[in-house]
Amino acid sequence: MLVELKSGETLNGLLVNCDTWMNLTLREVVQTSADGDKFMRLPEIYVRGSTIKYLRVPDEIVDIVKEQQAKDQANRGGRGGGMHGRGDHRGDRGGGRGTRGRGRGRGRGGGGGAGAHTKKLQGHAETSRSRQNFKGGVKAVVVDQPGGLTAEHHICQFKAVFFYISRGELDNIKDQVVVITGASSGIGLATVRRIIQHGGKVFASDLNPLPEPEASAVPFMKVDVTSWDDQLKMFKAAEHKYGKVDHVYANAGIGTSTSLLEEDVDSEGNLLPPKLNTMNVNLVGVMYTVKLGIHYLKKNPDGGSIVLAASAASFAIFPAADYSVTKHGVLGLLRAFQRQLYPELPIRINATAPSWTDAPILQPEVKAMVQALVGEDGLQSPDVVACSAVLLMADKERHGELVYSQKGKFMEMEQGERGFHAFLAKPAQIIKIGENM
Repeated sequence: MLVELKSGETLNGLLVNCDTWMNLTLREVVQTSADGDKFMRLPEIYVRGSTIKYLRVPDEIVDIVKEQQAKDQANRGGRGGGMHGRGDHRGDRGGGRGTRGRGRGRGRGGGGGAGAHTKKLQGHAETSRSRQNFKGGVKAVVVDQPGGLTAEHHICQFKAVFFYISRGELDNIKDQVVVITGASSGIGLATVRRIIQHGGKVFASDLNPLPEPEASAVPFMKVDVTSWDDQLKMFKAAEHKYGKVDHVYANAGIGTSTSLLEEDVDSEGNLLPPKLNTMNVNLVGVMYTVKLGIHYLKKNPDGGSIVLAASAASFAIFPAADYSVTKHGVLGLLRAFQRQLYPELPIRINATAPSWTDAPILQPEVKAMVQALVGEDGLQSPDVVACSAVLLMADKERHGELVYSQKGKFMEMEQGERGFHAFLAKPAQIIKIGENM
């Protein structure tokens, strides 16, 4: 159901502090009730200005809240007091400080115990998150405490969660064979180096040759990814060299090559069609790589994975139309194959989504503009993106994920079939503040 929420307002006792919800869009949420682990998703948060306008709440969470409210009402009995009438938690035993006070006496007063109980549940949720191998998203703890609450209680707390990649997490790439397009510079070259550093094997391709020392050590083929024949030869050569293919990184890409706003004309003054270079390299070439990758990974008894080169432009507003269209298309490929591959086939598919990265694809004038906006150190190293690509290959638990990278921090944006689209399949209704759930 859609719930309209504003800062400081309550919905059946659930207080919303909108300041902690700023700039959140699609995230995963862990929902924990007072009596045990309840894992749910809240994937839609609508922000209008500085106010959270709507929060889409799955019906299962509504049921949890109603169940908890009934238990809390029964527990209060005639003693007054917090979540538990007997005041068993430290928060019920006095020594309050301001509006965050822990109560005075044992279970007296409507707000006693909220602070400590919230803290206890936060710890419980963190333990549960670790136990469930929770990767990114938004962590939420909901404590129901009707009446006598102020914004200081922060009863509903949300925090955007980035994750970090340890080098040890990449060691599973050891002895694995990876085919990489666009491997001679930028993110592709950084990925080649990262794989080799962790004991993996690479078959590299690009229009341009590899630099040293990779040129002397890494099998390489000159490939135009817009050519089906070139890519077919590449995969055949990789299989001949290593006897198998374990992973494919469809990394080759170029920047914008046309503008739909410019009016280029021929010698007779007729409007010329837009150039499709970016479309052919970034999208058609990726489709070729995916089709061939699936074919060759099927031959591997252990299966493998495909990693696509998406971008922050896959989900953010970006003015270069042709580039933006291709990166949205790559995200479409990820979503389309999410349920057609693993687990039906032992082939996982994921995508990297880098923010501004210091790579040759970034034209000098664009790089200067970005640095003027975000500072000289605002661009991330290509190795940051390489780490996310290798993680998606090495971690067999990851499928259908879009991993955003920003200067050493990472966030999983898509969350596969547990995320946005699965949630939209649930029935929803719109209610107003104060209505019973």
